[in-house]
Amino acid sequence: MTPLEHIMGLMDPSYSEPIRQSMAQGILDKHAHDLAEAIRHHYGKPRLEGDCPESHASGYNAGTHNAADLIDPQAQRAATTGDNT
Repeated sequence: MTPLEHIMGLMDPSYSEPIRQSMAQGILDKHAHDLAEAIRHHYGKPRLEGDCPESHASGYNAGTHNAADLIDPQAQRAATTGDNT
């Protein structure tokens, strides 16, 4: 069972499947974004765009920032559409 299916199973079955799926996906997206933001906050962000290589000396871990982007639906949308919403 996927996380999406699990959350959908916890919802009121009187809602249609597309509504439950949309609501469940929204919950998962919000959780993933919040987790990515927590990772970024814990490990910090680069000082300037494209600053990843130089920032290793200051303790910044570019690999961790990239990993946070992999789980963040907002970062994924921004990468494919140029949007950050």
